[in-house]
Amino acid sequence: MDLRHYLNVSAVTNLFVNLIGLWFFRNYARINLAYRNAEDMNCHSVFLHVLTDSIRRFDIGILVIVHR
Repeated sequence: MDLRHYLNVSAVTNLFVNLIGLWFFRNYARINLAYRNAEDMNCHSVFLHVLTDSIRRFDIGILVIVHR
């Protein structure tokens, strides 16, 4: 059974959801040395987490395409 199709669908769906998350948290992309409150630092952490997950999903998609 070939499961590459499911991997492609999963990678594209997760990348799309992560790009939406990046768009929602785009205001927290800047690096501030002093945060005004804890929520700003937390939202910045969420942005970085979603960014790294997006990069990882993009890499998985590239690897699946190259592996064919």
